[in-house]
Order: sequence, then structure tokens, then C-alpha cells
Amino acid sequence: MSSKKPLPIGTDIFEKLIRNNAYYVDKTSLIEYLKDKKGDVNLFTRPRRFGKTLNMTMLYEFFRIGGNPELFNGLNITKNKALCDEWQNKFPTIFMTLKGVEGLDFESAKLRLMGLIEDVARTNDVLSHSKKISDEEKESYRLIRNLKKCEPKIQKDLICDSLKILSELLYKHYGKNTIFIIDEYDVPLDKAENNGYFKEMISLIRGMFNNAFKTNPYLEMAILTGCLRISKESIFTGMNNFRVFSVADEQASEHFGFTEKDVKEMFEYYEVSARLDDAKKWYDGYTIGNTDVYCPWDIILFCDDLRGKIDIFPRCYWANTSGNSIIRKMLEQADDSIKGELEQLVNGEVISKKIKHELTYQDLYSSNENIWSVLYWTGYLTSVGRTSDTDFQLRIPNREIRVLYETQIMEWLKESFRKKQPLLNELYDGLYDGDAEKVEKAFGQFLFKSISVRDSMAQKDYKENFYHGLLLGLLTNNNKNLIVKSNVESGYGYPDLILYTPDYSIGIIIELKYAESPKKLQEAIDEGMKQIENNRYIKIFDDEDAYVVRKFVIACYKKRCKVASK
Repeated sequence: MSSKKPLPIGTDIFEKLIRNNAYYVDKTSLIEYLKDKKGDVNLFTRPRRFGKTLNMTMLYEFFRIGGNPELFNGLNITKNKALCDEWQNKFPTIFMTLKGVEGLDFESAKLRLMGLIEDVARTNDVLSHSKKISDEEKESYRLIRNLKKCEPKIQKDLICDSLKILSELLYKHYGKNTIFIIDEYDVPLDKAENNGYFKEMISLIRGMFNNAFKTNPYLEMAILTGCLRISKESIFTGMNNFRVFSVADEQASEHFGFTEKDVKEMFEYYEVSARLDDAKKWYDGYTIGNTDVYCPWDIILFCDDLRGKIDIFPRCYWANTSGNSIIRKMLEQADDSIKGELEQLVNGEVISKKIKHELTYQDLYSSNENIWSVLYWTGYLTSVGRTSDTDFQLRIPNREIRVLYETQIMEWLKESFRKKQPLLNELYDGLYDGDAEKVEKAFGQFLFKSISVRDSMAQKDYKENFYHGLLLGLLTNNNKNLIVKSNVESGYGYPDLILYTPDYSIGIIIELKYAESPKKLQEAIDEGMKQIENNRYIKIFDDEDAYVVRKFVIACYKKRCKVASK
């Protein structure tokens, strides 16, 4: 075994992997795919640990002027001599990985972004002494190269203009357009959203990308990777030259992740084929388009462990490999219906869900149902079939991810329910007792702490339906055994919520209203109470003489609420 190539553990830099003579699963056919199918801007979204960075550094070494063609000796792409003659090491190429652009505040994250741009400029130091660009243009290059030393008032403009300026200068020096390779494009937005400076960060990233990729005459091609497909409206505004290759698409499906053939060849090479069945049960099961793939990270680590001890038990390698802040925050607002469906998945069942192909961070938390889209795009669920572009049959992909659900995700969910329970009990007690003040205090505190309200109120169209769904989720499985019904017919209309005890001793009518401003909360209360009376919503309880009926109106404005009862 000592004569075998080392496995590329912890190595996602193509040049380093090849120079170390490490085992490489050849994905250079991605180059041919881009040549044949490319758009001007190409986004590949894949779960974490699926070989995104290794592929991007491979592309960088292939395209960049000054690269070493010997790195590709013996690899599949060299069989296409015509393509290599036309493209290999022929283009100025800018590579950036944004995975390190983060911070607890905007200034810290911006500092990291500026440092990254400076590094990119320094890798193109040929511009500092080029005879093909003017002194004024060299000054622009110098400013970008020393971005952190510039006056704060011009830093934002320089960040937004930096990539386009560099591509223009590179064109003037080499006479060739620039290829951009951007790895983990969505990480700065994820970190910014999690730490409260999303608006500032998306302004920078949007400006930088739009200038570089939209109507830039010096752009040859851009290739981006990330986990989530962020809506074009929020970051790639107006880009008609934009193509997306997601885990739902058959196109480019075999270029990220290991196929069955890849895994079989690796296990045969390292003489551990006896454990192929275990590898399949634990680490297979991901479907990209219609292609069955394994997670490369898991396979490499499992293969390495098997080389040390062939009968070692499979392990959960995915745990703690990167942050899961979005999923954890979404679980904080999950209701019992989400909990029940997660339990179905853990038990091996398949669930049917609508999946959003594009997401915005502004509406990510606006609905509990968005969690299924996030779990799918990030690899915690996979598709076993679909009936339309948005209707997916979902399951947990393999044993490893099921272990993560059992040991991590379900624990996060339980922790979230434990934290919310005292406040929810106050809400239930207030409704049961007809205590408007107690309901207002409890629901108001929940709104203040609620992720969905805090983050989604940037959108103007959130009215009664948002609070209706929120309250309905909170009241499910309440501690008073109240039966909850939504929008049932009663009298001359449809009250928002009807609650009653199984023994008919208590009945509750709830009408929700959205106020256009804090000053109009009382006006909304009065309107709601008139609606209850004029539409005779109480009629649903008329046949049960034992009912004591509570009538509530809850008026909301963003994170504020006012409650009245009768």
C-alpha cells in the first residue's frame, strides 16, 4: 500500500494535488462542457464538499496565461488537442474564492474583501510595468492593489469597479478578454445575513459582479460556484447572459461529485473494494439531474480509513465541516408540522414538497416551507422524482445524512421548541382566559424575537396572511388541547382562526389585521371587531350552548402588535 498515490485529504488546490502526485478523479471534461455549452456567466450550485473549489482551481490552471500545461499530462482533456491549442493557457484569468469574506460586522468583512481584491491585483503585477497601458491606468491599478490604504469615501466605488478595471487593463496588455473564476460566491451574503449587515454587503457584491459580468466588453467567460442559487433580482440584476447549473439539472451533472465508476476505480486502486456496499449505503444517494453521485469528501476519507483498517465502521464525516447557520435559524421558527415531516424523513419516508429554484435572503425566512428548498439545495435532502418543475419527491440521501438528522438537526429543533415553550404557554393561557393583555405581551415578545418577522419585513406586501400563518403554526399542538381551524366558514364569512376545546367549554375567534403604521393599530382593532360582529362569526358556536366564546382581534405592524378581546 505504501507505493500507492496519497489521497488528496484537505487538498482542494489542483496544482498542489498534481505536484504531490495525489490521486485525482479526472473532472477535466468540465472544460469541454464549458467550451461547448457555456454562457457568458455560468453558475454551478452544489452542496458543500462536492469538489467545487478543486474544479475551479483546475479551470484556473488550464485557462490562465503563464500556467503550466504539464499539470494536465495524462488527463482526459489532453485528448482534445484542438481545444487545448485554442484555450489552454491562452487567457488572462482572475480567480477568487469568497469563502473567507466574513466578519462579525460589515467593516471586518469589507476589510477581508478588500484584501482579497488586493491579492488578485498582485497576481497580475505585470500591469504595474506594462508598456501597453497609460500612466493614468497604472494609477488605477495601483489604487486597487492598495485598496485598504485608500480613503474610505472611495473604497466602495473601487471595490465595485475593481474587477472590470482589471479586465480592461489585462485586455490592453494581452489583447485577450478575461476569464473570471469565482468560488463560493454566496458565502459573504450568508455570513452578512447571519450577522446583521446584509444590505451593506449585497450592495458591494452586486456592484462588483454587475460591473464585471454585465455589459463588460472585456469579459470572455465567468464561472461561479456556490451552495444556493440567489435570485437574479437580488444579485445578478438584469443579466441576460446568465446560466445556472443546479443539482436539479441534468446538464453538467457528472462534473461535480463522484460517479459510481469513479468510486469503483478508486476502491479497486486502493484494494478496498470489499467495502463498496458500505460506501454506497453511507455516502451515495445524491441525485444531480438524473445522475447518481457520491459526496467526494466522504469517499476520500472513508477510503483512507479503510487503508488503515479494512473492517473499520463507516463514520459521519460531514458533521462540523462547515456552518449551517441558515438551517439552524430556520429551525428556530419551525412548527409542529415541520417537526412531523422531519420525523417522517428520519424514518425513511419520502415527502412531496414544492422547491424554489431561486431564493432571496429577504424572503428566506418568510415561510416555514422554505426550509425544504434550503435542505434540498444544500444536500440534506435529495430528489427521487418530480411531477413538475417545482414539485419534488424528497428523501434523506444516505445513512450518513440520516445520522446528522438524528444527532444534530432534530436536536436543534428540540432546543428551539424548549426555548419557545414558556412564551407559547403564556400565549395559550391568555387566549384560553380571554386575557388580551397577556396575549399581546406574549405574541409581541415572540414577534420581537422572531426571525421571520425581523428579516422579512423589508418586503412591503406582508400583511394579514403572514401573521395568520405565523400564529397558526404557534397554536398547533397547544397545551390547552384546543382544536385549531383556519378560514372555516361561519356566519357571513371566514374568520381567520377558530379554536375550541373538545368538550365545547371554550370557543375562541381570532381575526388578524395588518396596520399600515403604528398609529393605525387601534383603527385596525376596531375594524376587526366590527368584522367579527357584522359577519356573525359566532354562528359556528351557536349549536353548542356550553361554549364560552372569546373574541380576539390581533393587529400587527412589523414587530409590534395590539390585542383586544370581547
